[in-house]
Amino acid sequence: MSYTGFAQLISADGQLITGWDNPPCHRTCPTESWRPNEVLRDEYILSLPEGLEPGIYTIQVGMYSSDNGAPLPIITRAATVIDNRIVITQIEIE
Repeated sequence: MSYTGFAQLISADGQLITGWDNPPCHRTCPTESWRPNEVLRDEYILSLPEGLEPGIYTIQVGMYSSDNGAPLPIITRAATVIDNRIVITQIEIE
């Protein structure tokens, strides 16, 4: 099955501010080609909209089926997971 990754910036009240969905490695390493224990680097850039209010924002990532949009379940003990999204960090925008 083919998956698409995403990165999102979320406001303190849970609203999506900006995001970027992208097949892994800008389409150069589709998930069907992944091998067990392989490590890949996949970069995402989030552009902040003009006039973004100061505050605390959350960066989260995840993956979903490219075929039907179903989220890929996340199983980890090393991160905070909310609704099949990994919370990477919180940032303050001044």
